[in-house]
Amino acid sequence: LHKIGSIKSEKQDLLTIYLMPGESIADLERSGEIPPLESNIEYLMAKLESDTGLLLFHDTNRIFLNTLIVVPPFPLDASGWVLADAFNTEPIEESIHKDRVFCIILSHADETFIGVSDRNDFLDYTVIRSSVKEKHTKGGWSQKRFSRLREEDIKNHVKKVADAISEIIDKWGDSIDFLLVGGDYNLIKEPLLSLGKIPIVVRGIDARVGKEKEDLEDIRVKALSLRWYVLG
Repeated sequence: LHKIGSIKSEKQDLLTIYLMPGESIADLERSGEIPPLESNIEYLMAKLESDTGLLLFHDTNRIFLNTLIVVPPFPLDASGWVLADAFNTEPIEESIHKDRVFCIILSHADETFIGVSDRNDFLDYTVIRSSVKEKHTKGGWSQKRFSRLREEDIKNHVKKVADAISEIIDKWGDSIDFLLVGGDYNLIKEPLLSLGKIPIVVRGIDARVGKEKEDLEDIRVKALSLRWYVLG
């Protein structure tokens, strides 16, 4: 972001777009006509699903080969666009460096991580592990019985996770700004929605719980990372 923000042009031809969650390029057109975008850019921005919104950095004269579409870690609180001699990275940099407390939930059928963190480190965390039967590939009554037992194992795990989330929220709820949820969101969707008061942000967090401190930091870093799409 610092490098992108340092790029300068002699013309007003560097386009920056910020879109809040649920908004589109068409919504921004009401504030003035945006410079035309290639169809592949508009298509990707319309197709991407993001609980946090989208950013676009685009050189309208195509001197730079790449257009960048960015998914931020936290929801953008304003939409807008500007055509200038530099890209506007200030709002996203302020969002990233803002002091806040958030709860990361990395959910899987047999192992779920719940951790409360600020920008620098975890303040509290717990790991819920359960014995869940592997999927059964054979057919007949054996498969049906096995599937019922597996579903029961998963339900028991979800119940333990729901109880653990309630304990975390009771302890830290007044401080938590967001729930960042990775893994299998549908697994714990119902207990999370029942909380009702803390915004939920569903993110792709490609991490698993390990036994080392570095594994925990990997979860936190990936939960806070920006996702970049590069269009040549």
